[in-house]
Amino acid sequence: MLRTFRQKRPGFISLMAVVAAVFLFVIGVSLLTLGFNRRLYSIRSNQQLAARAAADYGLTKAVYEMNRRNWTDSTLPVESSTTISGNDAKYSYTVTGSNGNYSVTAHGTSGPVSKTVVCELRLKSAFEYAILTKNNLDIGSVSTVDCNGCGSIPLKIGTTNNPNSNAEITLKPNSTVEGDILLGQGGIPSLVVGAGATYGNIYAVATDYDLPMPTVPSYLSSAGPGGDISNPATITSGNYKYQNLSLGTNKKLTITGNVQLYLTGSITLGNDANIVVAPNSKLTIYLEGELEGKYGAGFTNNSHDPTQLTIYGLGSGAINIKNSDEFYGVIYAPDAYVHIYNSVKVQGSVIAKDYKQDNSALFTYDARLREITDVNLARFVPTHWREL
Repeated sequence: MLRTFRQKRPGFISLMAVVAAVFLFVIGVSLLTLGFNRRLYSIRSNQQLAARAAADYGLTKAVYEMNRRNWTDSTLPVESSTTISGNDAKYSYTVTGSNGNYSVTAHGTSGPVSKTVVCELRLKSAFEYAILTKNNLDIGSVSTVDCNGCGSIPLKIGTTNNPNSNAEITLKPNSTVEGDILLGQGGIPSLVVGAGATYGNIYAVATDYDLPMPTVPSYLSSAGPGGDISNPATITSGNYKYQNLSLGTNKKLTITGNVQLYLTGSITLGNDANIVVAPNSKLTIYLEGELEGKYGAGFTNNSHDPTQLTIYGLGSGAINIKNSDEFYGVIYAPDAYVHIYNSVKVQGSVIAKDYKQDNSALFTYDARLREITDVNLARFVPTHWREL
């Protein structure tokens, strides 16, 4: 019997070798299949991510084109199968709607994978912030920024700049901001200087906030009569173009009705000089140069409604507010330095390159400014976003 086992042993070993080889082959094929499937899954996942990123890119591009305002309701922005630089993914988008109500449908593709996102667009007021700067924002000691009518939506001040710039937000000791502080994309909250100050939350916005330059309407740039305003006068409803507005001590300019002024020069107000906006009247100023008011000089807006007094700074000239009383109005001067002096009371909103509010000044944001007051400066922003 031992001889029989020895005779059969070589065949048994061969059989076991074949079984082992088959077993290893099966394991190898299984591992290769698993690796291949994982590779396919990885490729598929990357394609899904790339397609989704491309769709988001298309949505962002659509919002950008809408805010450029070089379209009409019959020529809304559209783009098809555009390749993203450095990537094989492609995006497309269409904008539909009319009369201020628009929506965007954006598609992204990567290989066989496609993603679609849809969102509604709404106009956002240029004066959504109480104070917004491109660079520095400085709130003096014992100075306050608060809100009239904000309700559950917090007041906001901030800068559009990010930590790669030299922009600073400085809150001096005993200053108070009754709301939140917002920074540009990638902004670092710890860089805000606020020792001894009181304020709400600090956070960075998700996207950059564009501050377009205001433009003078064509009907205003071609208006007259030209020259300077230097004597006490009353200006009634209409569109006027002058060079400078220069009022000496105690002189007064009265505005009645709806008045638009385009000043190619500057505004200079002597001590106690005053620009008075009568009740139920509105003044809009487009200013190429600077605004300098001596002590006791300034603007008297008798409606106490900041939407009735607007100053657009068209250049880099400084705007200095030294009102002896309260200034009710808005200032939109994205390339200018705006300075609110000691103990001045402002009710409205300020957009500037740099902003400084001196000690004991009081700035009150008026929540009515959240409504669109200038369609040309309002921005389209996405809302009600969803993926199909």
